[in-house]
Amino acid sequence: MLRSLRSRIAAGLGFAILLFEAGVTLAGVIHPRVDQYYRDYYITRTRPCWLTPAKAAAARAALAVDTIKVGGLDPVTTCFLLEDGWSFVEPWGVWSQGRHAALELPYRPGDDRVVLTLRAFSTSAWQAVTVFENHRRVGRFFLAKRAVTRLQLPVQPATGQDLEISFVIRHPGSPGGDRRLLGIGLVSIAWQSTGAPTASAGH
Repeated sequence: MLRSLRSRIAAGLGFAILLFEAGVTLAGVIHPRVDQYYRDYYITRTRPCWLTPAKAAAARAALAVDTIKVGGLDPVTTCFLLEDGWSFVEPWGVWSQGRHAALELPYRPGDDRVVLTLRAFSTSAWQAVTVFENHRRVGRFFLAKRAVTRLQLPVQPATGQDLEISFVIRHPGSPGGDRRLLGIGLVSIAWQSTGAPTASAGH
């Protein structure tokens, strides 16, 4: 009898959760002008957390610096920056997880180059990464496994538009004792001016 009651309670909770999810999705369909971050989290599932407008504004302010150290960011700023496809943040930075990852940066007037400091993990000697900026293909780069690379990318966002940088990762892999499919590790982001996309090995 007790087991049957527990099963009914569990089924009821499951049904309530399904109704809530359906309601959230329906709200997005009926009201297409819902907030971007609401849509990302509840509808398209492309962001692991939800930002209110006030939190998004706070994150933009925190990211309005010349150099961003990913490992030192607070959860709200991390939620804004790491849009999709990332693992948990570690003291040094964060690993991508799977074959796709994306990050979001606020618009910076006057800067036309962003420098990403990356680590790489691969099932081969090199990690092949195709990079897109606001859905425009920037190029394909080969990052040496376990090396630190500084990837310089031109920035051409429309005035006032946030910058989305997305990655397609060719050879993600799992290191020993870790089930995650790692590809690139994002260490820091820096803003500069004028330059063509290049990749140079760091030390």
